[in-house]
Amino acid sequence: MHSKVGDLKAAFIICFAFFGYTFVLNKRLAPVRQQIINYTENVIDRYWLVSDPKVTQEHFICLTETPVIALAVKLDNSIIILPWLDGPKEFYRHLGDNFTDKDPIAFQGRFYYWPRSLEMKLDFMRTHNESVQPIADKSGFG
Repeated sequence: MHSKVGDLKAAFIICFAFFGYTFVLNKRLAPVRQQIINYTENVIDRYWLVSDPKVTQEHFICLTETPVIALAVKLDNSIIILPWLDGPKEFYRHLGDNFTDKDPIAFQGRFYYWPRSLEMKLDFMRTHNESVQPIADKSGFG
């Protein structure tokens, strides 16, 4: 369990570097912050998935559009699922109610490279920010 929470924390930090405070301080991320702080307890479920071996890219962030609006962060052999600013209000309960542990979840959405520096794109976003461009669009993984 500790290694999974460690992966959650890594994904949280990666998303902070990419999106900034606007994302990580959003109330939808409160359960994630609580899980990181209380790493010995099971605060949230269904945030850690084994990556499909057919996905060859080691690291990315995906803003998913289907089957649920979320962020999927690829860490080598795992996928960490984080709530996005839109989507189900009780995100992890929604995942538990709609997806089983046995069934793989095939996500589709917009893929972004991991940040190489502190970009904080949402904090500096203007009406049309050219710097938030996906590396790929509508590609599925699961």
